[in-house]
Amino acid sequence: MAYEMKPTRTGRNFWEVTSAMQNAIRKGDYELAGYCVWELLPEYLGYLRKRLLVISAEDCFGVITKEILALCDIGTEDAMEKALALICLAKKNRDADYFVCNLMYNDVPIDGDKQELGKHLFTAIRQKDVVKAGHFAMALFKKNRKYLWQLLNDMARMYYQHLESEFAALQISNDRVSTPSTETVFAAKAICLMWTCKDPIERTLGWEKMDFDFLLNPEDIPIIKPLDECTKIKGFFPDWAYNWHTYRGKYTLGRDAVHAIENDQRLLTPLEENLFDDCTWNRDINACLLKHNPKHYRLPYDDGKRRPEEKYGTQE
Repeated sequence: MAYEMKPTRTGRNFWEVTSAMQNAIRKGDYELAGYCVWELLPEYLGYLRKRLLVISAEDCFGVITKEILALCDIGTEDAMEKALALICLAKKNRDADYFVCNLMYNDVPIDGDKQELGKHLFTAIRQKDVVKAGHFAMALFKKNRKYLWQLLNDMARMYYQHLESEFAALQISNDRVSTPSTETVFAAKAICLMWTCKDPIERTLGWEKMDFDFLLNPEDIPIIKPLDECTKIKGFFPDWAYNWHTYRGKYTLGRDAVHAIENDQRLLTPLEENLFDDCTWNRDINACLLKHNPKHYRLPYDDGKRRPEEKYGTQE
């Protein structure tokens, strides 16, 4: 299980509170998410300022991280309330997490210097070759993360000017997390945004009142209610709040990766379908089932969904 963390404000298990918080955000449930944030403050303010950035890339659709970054930079409880309200209201989608878990990997190391890897990644992104983009993105991330971000920002300036501010925020967020050299979701979100085509283009914004180039006035973000007024939960959280990374989820409820993928997708509210909602998670699920398979699924497990290369093709 995860390493030990100090209990929250009222003595709750840190990992159960953070699991409930993220699932409540996915569900757009400010009441429960707000209670969880209240539990984590003030001890875990630094953690929250990083975790909300990850969630904005991992679970939210479209352009949103620049707004969460600005509010987390302020860092007051009022700013955290506004960040939480915005992230709960925002459209939800897990394309970036899908890309990380199922496409951004290399079973065999890819040779080449940073310029060569960058050229291959540039071509794969422009051709929407999702498989090659994943392979070369991971290779370049490991080889030279700074150069990867330089390439992504250059591509935004050349072809996706509406994404420039968001890419800058994604790069800063990558640098802010505890382990920048291993947190790939921000680069994955940037790549997925380049493949996201909505008409009108403003539909790419995570919340309708946002702007591509300018930050929201914090006063325009509705505070649903103060954190300390959110309903306090006594006893267990709702079952949907527990994933297999928590003790209760793993051992009491028998949760596993199959449940996690299905539950995470089911919770997304409001859901904005985009690139990979109908694609298989088999690679990630099978890797996790090798570690924890309480229902004794026959391996390799097949979720019955199509592979991304079948949906988008390849440029072989």
